[in-house]
Amino acid sequence: MESSFDKITQFLTTFKAILEIYWRNKQFDPTILTDLRLINPIDGLTNTIKLFNYYHDLFSRKLPSIAPIGLVSLNCESVRSKIQSTPKDYIKHLEQDIPEVIKKRNDDAKKWLETRIKELEISIHTVEDFVQQQTYYNFTNEHFQTQRDSIDMFGQTHNVLNEFTLKVKKEDKDSLSESV
Repeated sequence: MESSFDKITQFLTTFKAILEIYWRNKQFDPTILTDLRLINPIDGLTNTIKLFNYYHDLFSRKLPSIAPIGLVSLNCESVRSKIQSTPKDYIKHLEQDIPEVIKKRNDDAKKWLETRIKELEISIHTVEDFVQQQTYYNFTNEHFQTQRDSIDMFGQTHNVLNEFTLKVKKEDKDSLSESV
């Protein structure tokens, strides 16, 4: 009898930890990974995907299909299938959302670059044209590195998605190549 209670306590302790992880995963907001205020979003994305892969493996190892708890056997298959799939579901969600956000931001950066190029290609005929072009040049010079850094970050994001074999559309890759 004591052995049965020990098994129940051990099962509940393990199951409690897994349910706690499951609950924390349910609180996850994927939009935080694309927040512009993040210092290094690439590390955040990489670590999040690694964590979800780890949780998937942990759930596969720790969640039994049938739990013999002393004198009783519990069929845990439905709970196991529900909990075990959540990390992979979140990765699929990231696989859909991240490229869309990156594509939109890349398109914005591309438009910014195209506008600056047009401004700098204006022919100079008068002093006013020269002053205006000098103003465009100074503005472009001040903000170019920020745009360049964001485009580099988009490329790094695509590399992270490729590293974890997440799908990125060909047109998104081509759009990024055009920006570079």
